[in-house]
Amino acid sequence: MLQIINDIAELEQKEEVLGEAYRKHSCLSFCSPAFLFNAYQEFLSKEQRNQLYFVIYAVKEEIVAYLPLYIDAAHTLKFIFDRHTDYCGIVGQQPDIEFFKEFAKQILSEPKIKRLDFDNLLPNDGLLNYLKQFFNSGIIASSYNNHSYVSAEKDKGYFGTLKSKFRSELKRVQGKTSNYAFKTFTHPEDFPVQKIQDLRNHMIQSGLRDQSFFDEQFISFSKKMYEAGEMILISKWDQNELLSIVFVFSNQHQKSFTFWITLFNDRVQYINLSTYLDFISQIEHQEPYRFSFGRGNYDFKLKFLPVIENLYNLRYSKSKWDFFFVNFYPIKLFLKRLIREKK
Repeated sequence: MLQIINDIAELEQKEEVLGEAYRKHSCLSFCSPAFLFNAYQEFLSKEQRNQLYFVIYAVKEEIVAYLPLYIDAAHTLKFIFDRHTDYCGIVGQQPDIEFFKEFAKQILSEPKIKRLDFDNLLPNDGLLNYLKQFFNSGIIASSYNNHSYVSAEKDKGYFGTLKSKFRSELKRVQGKTSNYAFKTFTHPEDFPVQKIQDLRNHMIQSGLRDQSFFDEQFISFSKKMYEAGEMILISKWDQNELLSIVFVFSNQHQKSFTFWITLFNDRVQYINLSTYLDFISQIEHQEPYRFSFGRGNYDFKLKFLPVIENLYNLRYSKSKWDFFFVNFYPIKLFLKRLIREKK
């Protein structure tokens, strides 16, 4: 059974059963009910032209999966908070083929939806592999980004799986920053708002980020996730000075940690990398954890020798003249290639 909910108050009444589906079936750290409700209320509901379009999939009256979507002001169906979510997709049990057939029918018959833009899809997501079968033409899947992760086995941990050359390089980084104290913040310990604001301001003033980076709205949202027990903070300190802090989504049910946003002081080389290393070293033997580094292949991430997985964008327009929207990422990548070749 497929159900679509457009009212956030009605959806919040289902938070407990949605949470059960999330905990039982999903490892997508960005798709818990608390994350989605807070993100929608904080960032999307204030634009009156946005409309919630939350899809629920039930089997024998039990909710087993959901799709956290909304329709934006341009009549585009998208994932909630997709620009700041490292990967998106179906949350819970993968539905059968009839679900995708019915979902496509709903999209095509809904006059408020003119386009769909599903970003950051994992390669095994049913939306990418099945949904497009029910559109006659004009639906395009493209890959322009990726995400990466490493796993820690209970016996070997993470470092025990590396060859000695790479293990020595990471240990050398830890040695260079060993004079700085590592600290993990978990609720109910106070969320260090002022220290976070100070480090954020330093990054902006140093030209490392622009003025919009991690603004008060983002800090407020992060504080809510921290107080909900879904986020921890890992950090490095020079006495009372915060040098680095990483906002980490913690999914204890699936034994995974997702590194989301990093703030750092660039006067200390490798300080962000060493923060990651200290955290992994601290817990790598406790459980067979998975550590996700999110989108993009930054140099410091590659030092971990992670598994790299492509992410996909799925686009469709009901208008056959909407060529540039549907082919946005292929055109963008092609133009980038032309510019590089001319330099």
